Amino acid sequence: MTSWSTVARLSSDTRQVAEVAWRDLIARYRGPLLSQARRLLARGRGRPATAEDAEEAVQAFWVACLEKDWLGRADAERGRFRAFVQVLLKRFVRDRVEHEHASVRHPGKGRSVVEMGALGVEDGAIACERAEAEAFDREWVKVAIDRAVAAVEGASARDGVVLRDLMRTEGAGSPDLAALIRVHAEQLPVIKSRVRDRFSKRFAEELSATVRDPADFDEEWQALARYLP
Repeated sequence: MTSWSTVARLSSDTRQVAEVAWRDLIARYRGPLLSQARRLLARGRGRPATAEDAEEAVQAFWVACLEKDWLGRADAERGRFRAFVQVLLKRFVRDRVEHEHASVRHPGKGRSVVEMGALGVEDGAIACERAEAEAFDREWVKVAIDRAVAAVEGASARDGVVLRDLMRTEGAGSPDLAALIRVHAEQLPVIKSRVRDRFSKRFAEELSATVRDPADFDEEWQALARYLP
């Protein structure tokens, strides 16, 4: 996920620092933004949107963010970054669809992207439909889970096998798990407990990086816990 410190590095005078921040931002939000863009395009056009449509829209969105410094207007004091970026994408896609409609009505006449004024997370969140916000959060949590799982696997291949097995079996563990990782059955409860703890710690690290104030962590956890497997 993206911490506010990552957003701050986007405008770094050091090119390498800024490029790393942009790559991190794009990688972390790619999945949620693609899903959101596809939903927004489908609703705006009145017909299903393809994965390619969404990919094109999101790539254009990132270019606009870079060229117009939209993310530079994000304010950590006013809420979650993911809520802010949802508002930006929604307005960008809306303008894109309106541009398409205008082109159909007036062939040959282009229309530039509307400049966005100062955006507030609180104001934008009100405009976001509840279903879209919840869908975005689900996608966002999936990315956080994938990163936490990858971190556990990176530290221990065996722990990775145990973790994926626990997730696949809703925490119960497969009957042959002990044999699979080549340990005695009596060792398995301790191993499973340790792996759960490591995953929880990694996921908490992902989540804590997204809040400006540690005091906000509990609120964020409660908001997203229902999306955990």
